[in-house]
Amino acid sequence: MPTPESPPDRPTRSVELVPVAASFAVALIGLSVLVGYMLHIPALKTGGNTSLVAMNPVTALGFVLSAAALWLGRREDPQARPYARAARFCAALVAFIGLLKVCEYLFGWNTGFDRLLFESQLGAVGATLPNRIAPNTALDFLIAGGAFLLLDVRDRRYRVAPLLTVSVMLIAVLALVGYAYGTRALYGVASYIAMARNTAVAFMILSVGILYARPRRHPVALVISDGPGGVLARRLLIPALVVPLIFGWLELRGQRADLYDAAGGIALLVTASVAVLATLIWWSARSLDSADAERRRAERTTEKARELAEAASRAKSDFLAKMSHELRTPLNSIIGFSEVLEDQAFGPLNEKQRRYVANVLSSGRQLLQLINDILDLSKVEAGRMEIFPAEFDVVAVLEECRHTVEPLADRKRVALELTLEPALPPLRADRTRVKQVVLNLLSNAIKFTREGGNVRLSARRVADPAADARAGWIEIAVADSGIGISREDQERIFAEFEQVDSAYARGQEGTGLGLAVSRKLVEMHAGRIWVESEPGRGSIFRVALPLGTAAAGVATPPDARAGTAGDGRQQPLVLIVDDDSKSADLIAHHLEAAGCRIARATGPEEAVRLTKELAPALITLDILLRGRDGLVVLAQLKAVAETREIPVIVVSVTEEQELGFSLGAAEWLVKPVHGETLVSAGRRLSHGASAQRRPLAVLNDEPAAAS
Repeated sequence: MPTPESPPDRPTRSVELVPVAASFAVALIGLSVLVGYMLHIPALKTGGNTSLVAMNPVTALGFVLSAAALWLGRREDPQARPYARAARFCAALVAFIGLLKVCEYLFGWNTGFDRLLFESQLGAVGATLPNRIAPNTALDFLIAGGAFLLLDVRDRRYRVAPLLTVSVMLIAVLALVGYAYGTRALYGVASYIAMARNTAVAFMILSVGILYARPRRHPVALVISDGPGGVLARRLLIPALVVPLIFGWLELRGQRADLYDAAGGIALLVTASVAVLATLIWWSARSLDSADAERRRAERTTEKARELAEAASRAKSDFLAKMSHELRTPLNSIIGFSEVLEDQAFGPLNEKQRRYVANVLSSGRQLLQLINDILDLSKVEAGRMEIFPAEFDVVAVLEECRHTVEPLADRKRVALELTLEPALPPLRADRTRVKQVVLNLLSNAIKFTREGGNVRLSARRVADPAADARAGWIEIAVADSGIGISREDQERIFAEFEQVDSAYARGQEGTGLGLAVSRKLVEMHAGRIWVESEPGRGSIFRVALPLGTAAAGVATPPDARAGTAGDGRQQPLVLIVDDDSKSADLIAHHLEAAGCRIARATGPEEAVRLTKELAPALITLDILLRGRDGLVVLAQLKAVAETREIPVIVVSVTEEQELGFSLGAAEWLVKPVHGETLVSAGRRLSHGASAQRRPLAVLNDEPAAAS
């Protein structure tokens, strides 16, 4: 199965107009012949030369139906489905005309259906060659109708419609060459009536229109692509077909005019053809060589830029690591001595002194937190963050977190509640990092809750897949009665240096790094963090962490990142790329119920980055992403060695399976997807990856689809 050397480009407007123009041209030919019969104009029946075979009126009607099928079926979008049904009906009539006539020739039938129109002008039945539908014309109608009916049938190995269409084109080309060279054997079959010249022209135009009706598939996808294959096809294909025909026709004319004998004519034909084709090949080779040289220069520039970026990243990480001690040491002294002064251990302070000391202490703590967040974020991004999983009592950690933030809550007169499910099992994770995440969520909740509000910390074991998490997980939730978060901000706040945009939020201290660090720490534990909120109605931040699973940091090997079930089997990690949150939630629900772990990406760049970082076993990808075609993301993943072997399941509302498979998609599922279908495909495709201890990643830019 041929594939382009680069992903097919999006069809231009001129390419999309080809089937439209072809349908009008074919309809014009058919209608002109019918008008010729109605008005008794022989030139319209034959296409100009009255000495040639006239097109049968039923053949003309077949071309009108073919033109209608082409015009109605040229679009692939869902809005065109009613037109597609009408197109298939017209195509079925065309195929029936061809099939019935082919059967007449094969079995000796004589239904006379091709004499129903204008019978008085078709010649007597007993005539030597009465005007009927020619055998090759009938065969072309049968094949063309089949090509129409199979136009949207997708198979990963065979493309039946293009092959049938090319067959129609070859029969028409043979007939046209026969007319050009005066060789009846090329446009007629035995003693039967021959294909009319205008019939051959109409079939030629029709076949081109059918091919261009689906320009993102082969062979048109290759011809219109910007890759080397497309450039060569556009430069050499037409000359390779046309030049020999033209020179052959000229040679024949010269020979008939006694300008040279047969041997001389063949010599001139060969010499001229070789000269023209060699010139075209030389010109194309030079152009491709120049393009390849430019590509190599671009690759060298990119490689140099990558090396510089990696060096800069290493320098940044080294600088932060070296400076962490130098920054923290004086801050610890500032904070420590400020606390001593605040406690008035060496004597009482007046009101102004207490206020100034409190300001110094608050600023020092804020600066220390900022430094800690920046260092943590830098370690995670550089792959240097390590976590040390061990079993610990979740209840004890949550009690510690409550006691830590109680003074802050008391100062704002915010009620702090702790609700725990009885008999919570121990959690295997990095105790310090889990506590860091919970403290960050509690601090934010208190910060963004007005005086007199309430904050509730709770934990439960989640065993119901319908509860938005998997069985065998601990879910920690922090709920507040604060300002709330709009839907469009609920994903953005987990990015670095992002905060809720509101007048109250702008009045609060903060750097916008806490949630970004928390998400990365949770994901290093193969867990998930998300928010449920409405403006003015408070927020609930939820953290889901797997039970009985060794956590895995970014710096650990891929096989360590894959979780294991209680029976020792690995839990595949799935990364979902989808910008529709509802769709993503549904996908995640099905996969989580099947025992998969979930990672998320909400955009093309994040999808590629997470795939490289997590080395997933499986990806689900939506095609309709904001800002970029999801097929481009698929092409990027398959172009890089480290991500090429990861199976990708496309889950989308579009139906471009052929293009997706040509770019490397392992499976294509059209929304809405049944849960069993999705899980079955995931298990089948990830089986090999799981055997190699690779995590499963689901890519989707619709946050809901991946929850």
